[in-house]
Amino acid sequence: MQLSEMTNAGVTLVVPNSHICTFDRSYRSKILTLSNFIELLHNT
Repeated sequence: MQLSEMTNAGVTLVVPNSHICTFDRSYRSKILTLSNFIELLHNT
């Protein structure tokens, strides 16, 4: 599965909040929402 390959490679997927529910529940905690990503950028 691509998401596990991305996680293993250290890549974090960023998606709009409205799309997070389309991903398997086991991967949702590894995905950043776009708003969380922007907040992370502002805090660094």
